[in-house]
Parts: sequence; C-alpha cells; structure tokens
Amino acid sequence: MAGSPSPSDAPDVPSGDDVAVARAADDADPQPPPGPVPEPGPEPGLEPGLEAAPWGASLPWWSVDQGGGTGPQNVQDGTGPHAVPPPPNGTGPLPVAPQPPLPGAGLGERKPVPRLLLGAGVGALLVVVLLAGVLAFRSNGGKKTGSEITASKRRITAVAVAGGLRRDGTAQPVTSAAYPFVAAAVRAGGVPVSKDGAAVYADAPGGPLNVLFMGGTGAVGDPVAFLRTIRPPTFIAAQSTGPGKEGGRALCGSFAVLAEVHVYCAWATKDSYGVVASNIAVRAAANTTNTTNTTNTTNTVDAAGSPGTALDVTAAANQEIPVVADLMRRIRQDVEKPRR
Repeated sequence: MAGSPSPSDAPDVPSGDDVAVARAADDADPQPPPGPVPEPGPEPGLEPGLEAAPWGASLPWWSVDQGGGTGPQNVQDGTGPHAVPPPPNGTGPLPVAPQPPLPGAGLGERKPVPRLLLGAGVGALLVVVLLAGVLAFRSNGGKKTGSEITASKRRITAVAVAGGLRRDGTAQPVTSAAYPFVAAAVRAGGVPVSKDGAAVYADAPGGPLNVLFMGGTGAVGDPVAFLRTIRPPTFIAAQSTGPGKEGGRALCGSFAVLAEVHVYCAWATKDSYGVVASNIAVRAAANTTNTTNTTNTTNTVDAAGSPGTALDVTAAANQEIPVVADLMRRIRQDVEKPRR
C-alpha cells in the first residue's frame, strides 16, 4: 500500500536466537572496563625528540651499511670453490693463489738457409772432393790399395776358346780339384778375380788336359813379390819360366791336393795376373820288378803310387811343368787384351 513503510524502513526486530544469545551474555560475569592505553615510547637508541623511521629497525634497500639482520648479505666475489684472498688489512702483500707451472720456453725457430747459399756450399764441397780424388789418382799412378779394382791398361776375360782348349760349360770352376788351393792363393794376393775371369778349359771330356784358369786386373805392384804371394797353401816347389811376348814375370811350381801332386803356372804384370793350374794329378813312371821273371817293365801309375812302388814325383812334375807353362802362355794370348 502507498501509505505503508517499505521493508528497508521498518525497524529491525531481533530474532529468537539473537535474544537468547544476548541474555546469555548478560548472565555471564561482567568484564572489567579496559585500562588506559600507554603512550608509545621512543625507539631504543633514538635520541629524545626524534621520530622513528617508517621502516623501523630494518635497513632500506639503498643502504650500503652491513646490517645485523638475517636477510641476504653481500656475496664475496669468488668464482668457484677455491679460496678467495681476504680483503687487504694493511699488513703486507696479498697472498697469491698457486698457479700451474708455466710451459718451458720453446727453442727458437731456426731460420731456413737460403737455397742459393746451400747450393754454393754443396758445390764447393764437391769440388774439394773431386780435386782430392784427382790428386790421389795422379800420385798413385791410377792405383788403389786393397782389393779394389783400379784403372788397368788390360782386361781379363775367359773366352770360349783359349790356348787351343775349349771352355767347359758343364764344369763350374768351384767344383774343380785345383780350385780351393788356387782361390786361397788369389785371396792372399789381394787383387780379386775379374767378373768373367775364371773358367775350366779342357781338350776333350776326360782328356789328358784339364786346367783351371783364374785371372784379374788391379794394383798388382811388384810382379815378383805378387807371384811369391799367390803360391798355393800346399806349395811344394817352384821354378821360373817365360811370361810370353806380353811381358811381365812368370813362375811355375807344384802343390799337393790331398795325397796327389798337381802343377801350376802363373804370370803377373804391374796391373794384371793369371793362374793356370792342372786339375789332373801328376803321373810318374815307376820301374817294377816282375817276380816271375827278370824282365824289367815300366808302368805308369798315379803320383800317390801304391805300397812297394818307387816313385819320382818331383821328376814327373818337372817334366810336366814345361807343358803347362806353354799352355799358360797360349791361354794368356787369348784371355788378356788391351783395355779399349
């Protein structure tokens, strides 16, 4: 209705619950009235008459002083778990943290030698060596010492046919009977055999003539002394002979091969030599007496002979030496030639 008050204007009427609560509060013991509120006193440590800061005892964020609070503190400027030097206190130099040892100083780089200077040095060295070689060659007459081959005016080559004998291609020199003794004599002389300076010559397979030839060129020196040096180790006797039209000196002799006797001849010049040795043992003539009759018969037997046979090996060797000496001179004409 227009004349009735609105619900918001009507006075509040307490409900039954509110009335019961109010009565219960009234029935309780009365509370004493609150006392007077004390006036706030000055901040501790603050002079009288000064007002306290609005932030209290806490330091403002812009303060640089160290506070006694438990908030974040300034962090030392360390970079890791290693110790940080303490701040200076005026008592001396700061301790230095240990540092790893520094690497040793490397060797200074060598400056490359200029190629022109290096080439000049090598050229000068070669010239000095060449001059020394020329002087040594002239002073020694083109010879060298020891077993080295020197510049000789001759060359030694074992050709296919020498002295009327043919080179035996099926027989190697090292397998011949005289080889060990002649090779040892040549080694003692100090002048090696030429590259193709050894061969076996024979008139026919199984014939009476079968010889070993070994020869070479080099610093022979005195021919007589050289011939004396190259005697076989089992040398028996020797005699001089002619070397032939090529000149030099020559010597023949006999030597033992086990129980047999062989003959050899050799020639030598100041820069060449050659040895011809028989591979067949000397055969001597012996006079034997037939017990059944008084007729003397002459038989040819080996130099070693047999028990009860009288042999003249020396005489037989002396008879064979001229044959071998002539063969040596003929072989020399074919195997020794002037060097071109």
